[in-house]
Amino acid sequence: DRDVWAFNFGSWTSAGFGLVVAVGLGLGLAALLLALEALFGLDVWEEAYADVWIVCLSVVWPWQTLAGVPGGFGAAEQGQCPRWLAYLIGWLLVPIAVLYLAVLYAFAAKILVQWDLPEGQIGPLVAGFAAVGVAVWHVAHRLGDDGNRLVRFYLRWLHPALAVPVALLAVGIGVRVVEYGITEPRYGLMILTLWLAGLALYGTVARSPRLTVAPATLAALLMLASTGPLSATAVSAHSQLARLDAVLTEAGALADGVLSAPDGTVAEALEVQVNDIVAYLDHRHRRPALVESLRAKGLDIADDMTDDDIVAALGFQPLDYRGNATLYVWRRDGGTAFASIDTRGYDVLVRVDLQADEAERRPAIIAGAETELEARLADAVLEISTDSRGPLRIDVSEVVAALENDDDDTRFRSADDPLMTVTAEGYGLRVSVRFTSIDTVRWPESLQIYRLDFLALVGPSDTR
Repeated sequence: DRDVWAFNFGSWTSAGFGLVVAVGLGLGLAALLLALEALFGLDVWEEAYADVWIVCLSVVWPWQTLAGVPGGFGAAEQGQCPRWLAYLIGWLLVPIAVLYLAVLYAFAAKILVQWDLPEGQIGPLVAGFAAVGVAVWHVAHRLGDDGNRLVRFYLRWLHPALAVPVALLAVGIGVRVVEYGITEPRYGLMILTLWLAGLALYGTVARSPRLTVAPATLAALLMLASTGPLSATAVSAHSQLARLDAVLTEAGALADGVLSAPDGTVAEALEVQVNDIVAYLDHRHRRPALVESLRAKGLDIADDMTDDDIVAALGFQPLDYRGNATLYVWRRDGGTAFASIDTRGYDVLVRVDLQADEAERRPAIIAGAETELEARLADAVLEISTDSRGPLRIDVSEVVAALENDDDDTRFRSADDPLMTVTAEGYGLRVSVRFTSIDTVRWPESLQIYRLDFLALVGPSDTR
């Protein structure tokens, strides 16, 4: 009876474990498909996700269940690592981690080829791998040389392979910090970058990396980020105060450490930045640091002032994003998936994702000559030029006005909507811009275009 009970227990345990393996594999493959869609714009067939779950639950689950059924009454597990755990590590966890790492390397290659750093994608992607990849390495470490070839490969090469994820994260967070300063989320990504870089160096140099190093160093860095002058809140406040000083100086409101009224009309982008920084410091409980900094520069700040009052005292227009401003995003149905594009008369077809006050440059061949194509968005005007032609200017605010005045006021436009396509010619260039997304903020008396996503056909023109 005892042997029968043990046999049944082992069989049902194998069935439960098989379900865990099937669900884990299904989730991993589904996440991989989502990553491929989000990062590379691949059009995964609609039934792909259903097919994944059908295979996992109808093939992988029964197969894994039968593989774990005891070989007979009284059969016992042998070896240092339980068979079920060794199987889980070798055939589920490590392959998923390797696939995740391969996606990261492909993503890095895409960035290098396109020379385009996507916004808001690198941090979550690398952070996810840090959680999954390093944890899997620690779990798989128990197998050592007893693991299959893939496990041994992963244990040997994970730390050197961390160089690319670390470089991706460092570049991504570095660009955002230079543009917008340090915030608590960016500080967390900086800590993650430092931790992964240390692990990569230690694991590559050490002959036999110790399992306690990763959790111990992570705990130390988290303690450093929790309190004291190097904490996330302290460093973020210092960075945003420095950014505020830079914006005030650019607007002519700060000179030689003394505040005064801004010089003339202030650019809307600077007003937005001042509002954002003051609101951030006030809502993040760093108001004392903000008040102390402004008082030291000669501004009389009362303790009961709101963030809008502080902005007004600085000589800027308070912007109430909740009341006076409205976010509008105009999108073309289907995104960049056009049935066909007539390229006759053009030499180059490029896709551009452009932020306000930024520029993107791409190598191109126009009229048989190698050049660089530049797209720039400034004050709601899109400028397209090459080294010797242009700039050709397109007023995007006119496009938005036409969309707003259209009888069909939906913000999701049809794929062939002529209002989302603008053709212009002059200064030696001929351009057709097909907008796929126009992101705007509408205030009562002004409009800000803060992001454009479009396909641009560019070719030479005799018009000057």
